[in-house]
Amino acid sequence: MSVYLPEGDWLDVWNPTRLVSGPITVTIDCPMYKIPIFIRPRAATARAMGDLNALWDDSLKRARAKPDLAALAAATTRTCLINPNQSRDHESTKPRKRKP
Repeated sequence: MSVYLPEGDWLDVWNPTRLVSGPITVTIDCPMYKIPIFIRPRAATARAMGDLNALWDDSLKRARAKPDLAALAAATTRTCLINPNQSRDHESTKPRKRKP
């Protein structure tokens, strides 16, 4: 994929050691998951982004792990939704009469 970068310095977020000076059109390898992101090196975003490759690897690891559904069920509290037409003791299934 070709990406045009205007004048100035640009940091490739996926490869933070790569600094590109524009104006320039760069050709980069761009798999489906790897959207090209170039930011200014001194931007606060540059420090906040962290290592996207490590984040991507971690997300793949988490996605491959099968959740322990029994543990999740035990950890959650069950909420009983009450139908407004039923009594709160759940013994009656007859609808309540509404006042006019």
